[in-house]
Amino acid sequence: MAALRDSVRPSPGTVILGQTTHAEIVRRYGRPSNEETAFKNGADLKILLYSLTELRPGGARGGVIPQRMIVFDLFGDVVVGYAWASSHLEDSTDFDETKRFRLTKGQATRAEVVALLGEPTGQYRYPLVTTRDGIGLVYLHQQTRILPGLKLVSETKSLVVVLDAGDIVTDLRFETNVVPVPLNAP
Repeated sequence: MAALRDSVRPSPGTVILGQTTHAEIVRRYGRPSNEETAFKNGADLKILLYSLTELRPGGARGGVIPQRMIVFDLFGDVVVGYAWASSHLEDSTDFDETKRFRLTKGQATRAEVVALLGEPTGQYRYPLVTTRDGIGLVYLHQQTRILPGLKLVSETKSLVVVLDAGDIVTDLRFETNVVPVPLNAP
């Protein structure tokens, strides 16, 4: 299984939706940790997942295991979406999901979204958003927490703020998921 070789958040312009290809992603990040397929809005997608978990003595601050991951969604051979997540203190992608209630569909602008939530950790375009001229600003946080009794739980939250061609918010999609992580017994 390949590890995330470039463990820093993608810089603006390094991943261009509708242009960056599968080969360019593999050349930059190496072989993905996992590959999946999905069907979204009538389109078959390939999903490439890259992850890096740092298991080191004292590394789990507050019970959180330091991890970074990036997910690329491809339609055909080109990237139509990506999302970066980190549970490291120095570049955590955690966000205050309650702030989404301050955004009004049909009124809030891209500038207001970024002022409220910070820079997005990813972007989506059709078919990951339903309108062909829309763009989704992605806020993603994923962490694995150690619970008492050495039990692990994976916690994910994501917010996709969909903008129309005029940069006005048309939709907000928030999801949260908490699942136990099975430990493989020797």
